[in-house]
Amino acid sequence: MTKGEARKIGGRKGLISAATGIVVAYLIMAMILGRSGYGLHFGWIADVSMKLSLALGIVIMLVNGYLWGQLAGIGILIDKSNFLWVGILCGIGALLTTAFLSGWPGFLQEGMPWKYSFGEGFRTYVVQPFFWVALFGLIPAGVVGVWMGWSIKKYQNVESESI
Repeated sequence: MTKGEARKIGGRKGLISAATGIVVAYLIMAMILGRSGYGLHFGWIADVSMKLSLALGIVIMLVNGYLWGQLAGIGILIDKSNFLWVGILCGIGALLTTAFLSGWPGFLQEGMPWKYSFGEGFRTYVVQPFFWVALFGLIPAGVVGVWMGWSIKKYQNVESESI
């Protein structure tokens, strides 16, 4: 298997994992925002005022999933690293990179010094969302990362069996 093939397989699996992570995040928010703590509030996205930031966050997550998936593909298929650790680290890496980058559009649009002090705007639009996404997303990202690593490793087994 070449490095390019491993990168392609990993990127595809990373993109699928990122989409899965987005669905899981949507469901977590639906549970958190459920009316009176009971049931799911699937329409929560229509209620939030940060639609642009959420849309950009989704795009950033898909791009990060693809890029981190490429790294996972190389790590698992070429370097023969442990798929569990590579999957977990790449899944969490994609989540944390997305959480950090997703806050910047809101900071640049609303939190710059002309509305807030620099520190207050940075804390409100970058640090706090990063904290909450990390808090609620680390375990799901690790689980999805394990699934991604395992699905990439399957290609290693297929490759070795066909030789």
